[in-house]
Amino acid sequence: MVNQDPQPLVPDDEEVSPFPSPSDSDRRRKERKPLSVRARMALQGKPPLEIRTFDINAGGVGVITEVNLPVHTLCNVFFKLPQPDGTFFNVAAAGTVTHCTFSRTRMGFTVGVMFQEVPEMLLYAINTYMKN
Repeated sequence: MVNQDPQPLVPDDEEVSPFPSPSDSDRRRKERKPLSVRARMALQGKPPLEIRTFDINAGGVGVITEVNLPVHTLCNVFFKLPQPDGTFFNVAAAGTVTHCTFSRTRMGFTVGVMFQEVPEMLLYAINTYMKN
């Protein structure tokens, strides 16, 4: 079972994220599968954002927001990942914004969120979703 309330991995104001910004080629190495579900994003000191997902892989999730988020922003994302047996896996994962670009066709900012410390159960659920 995935912890429904992951520890926010948002540093103090003085702290800088240790994660480098991946290049475009690094971000696209893993196979992605479309995923269109409603989700929420929690940012430190702000109310949760209602967002939509557009794709997923074992390393992270692509989301659409109404807000332009800086690269390296730490966040928590929450959504239900459909499984082949008709059930849903409740995802509650900490992540880091790797890129954010406005998309007129998607009517919002497309944001890449790289998962941090992916629990084995989440990895299994994502791999199961990706195979079907």
